Amino acid sequence: MRQGVRKKQEPPALLLVGLDGGWIRSREQKRGMEGKVGVIGSSMEPVGKRGRRRMTSRRYVATFKSASVLGRLSYAATCQLQAEEAPMQVVVGDGADWIKTEADVHFPQAVKILDWPHLWRKIHAAIRAVRPGRASRRVSGAKGSMRRSRRGSGLVSELSVRRLAPEGSCRS
Repeated sequence: MRQGVRKKQEPPALLLVGLDGGWIRSREQKRGMEGKVGVIGSSMEPVGKRGRRRMTSRRYVATFKSASVLGRLSYAATCQLQAEEAPMQVVVGDGADWIKTEADVHFPQAVKILDWPHLWRKIHAAIRAVRPGRASRRVSGAKGSMRRSRRGSGLVSELSVRRLAPEGSCRS
């Protein structure tokens, strides 16, 4: 009798993990409770004509327990998608310490990326620090550049941000 040999399935090319948390009121805890959520995806498909993409193979996880529980749930969802060995791994988050810790524990090879709203806040703060008094005008111009960057014209964004350097500074 011949035994069936199962071929090991190739991992997907990409693993994308998004982690975040949000606070809600609680009668039991005066300071409230943090709900933690994760979206784990392993394949994308184009949507429309503007370069947008949608995750097609994805799993959602959530908990009001500790960050380590969400980390384990996220990794279990990754295993369900058979994406734990994906060559390109990305974790997107808001920069919270618990997200960095869980990403390092469960996805050590992943590139860690700050999400767009928090990246924009950091850029805005940097612009204000470099150009006090003129920041609002410069920031509005950079905001348009960042919108273009989200649509795929990263070079335009980079050049626009370089324009924001203080007068007399070194430009590369």
